[in-house]
Amino acid sequence: MINKKNFYSASEHPTKRDKRIIWKGIKNAIKKNERSKLLRIETRSFVYGMITALVLFFSFKGIVSTVENYFYKYQPNIVKLNRIYSETAENLERILPAAELNKPHSVRVDDLISSKNEHLKSLNYAINQTLADTKTNNMSPVKQKILTSLYFSKLKVLENLILLERTDQ
Repeated sequence: MINKKNFYSASEHPTKRDKRIIWKGIKNAIKKNERSKLLRIETRSFVYGMITALVLFFSFKGIVSTVENYFYKYQPNIVKLNRIYSETAENLERILPAAELNKPHSVRVDDLISSKNEHLKSLNYAINQTLADTKTNNMSPVKQKILTSLYFSKLKVLENLILLERTDQ
């Protein structure tokens, strides 16, 4: 029968130093495997999360765009016309050289610029009042003509301001 104490000879037992080296290697191997597995799971989860977020973002953007196009398609022509006038006036106001308006000009040009700016403010006020007085979907033909003429006047004033800046240079 085999005796446990005499199974290995004394020279076959590892020393304390050897035991420390063996167990250190085992611990490092276990830690590396745990870290890499955990890192793999986190990376995969992150990638899936990012893909899901992108899919949801583009889906939501597509739905919103589709709904906007659907409602824009079935709006009355009056509302579409008002939107076009409004966007055109806003774009012209954006490209208006505001820095040029602040530089010194001749007295005549300064007076013209200030009067045009006052006229522009009064037109903006009139447009806002007209839009506030009526619902955009239920606008009478008279109100629509007034609004169209106000937008047309605003575009003319903006055009004159731009031309005034160009001729003064």
